[in-house]
Amino acid sequence: MDLPEITKFDNVEIDSPTSIVAVAGFEDRARAVFEEFTTRRDKELIRSGAGIRYQPFNNRNDVEALDSGMASLGLSDDSTYSLVFDRYDPDSFEPIFENFLDSVSEDHVLLDISGMSKLLIMIALNVLADKDYSVTIFYAEAEEYTPTKEEYTTTLQSREDSDRTPAFLTDGIYDIGTCLPRGLNGRHSLIS
Repeated sequence: MDLPEITKFDNVEIDSPTSIVAVAGFEDRARAVFEEFTTRRDKELIRSGAGIRYQPFNNRNDVEALDSGMASLGLSDDSTYSLVFDRYDPDSFEPIFENFLDSVSEDHVLLDISGMSKLLIMIALNVLADKDYSVTIFYAEAEEYTPTKEEYTTTLQSREDSDRTPAFLTDGIYDIGTCLPRGLNGRHSLIS
């Protein structure tokens, strides 16, 4: 299977009615997709949108920026849907997202993964793979990733057991779960 090319968003042409899906994130890049549309002529093709909010709620996630971003695309409250991704119950998101997709008439989805967790990205892509949509994935890279290599090294060296290197670096995860492949009870299961 040939994978699509990675292309700058300036070179991506939206030529059919589109639904945008974005998340209320805590980094500036979570608003980048809306900023990109300020100078584009094809923004009138964005006809509906879904704003995803994380549960449990974190004040750092900028819900107001998500709502104003949807409004900046000319989307009314009637064409904007609010979806919840429950970090403690990620399996609940699949039917929520499927219901949203079934309720919109657009055949093209612009999925902004810039502020999404890895698990949310995987669930959204899995649902979209089962549907007959044209999908554009938007990703804005962070200007700075933390911790920096210097911060990480300094912290590691300051510990008593400096030979202990973590297997992965993630801050704020709520549970570690394993998604089982489809075919087991007909849907994904979460094991904590």
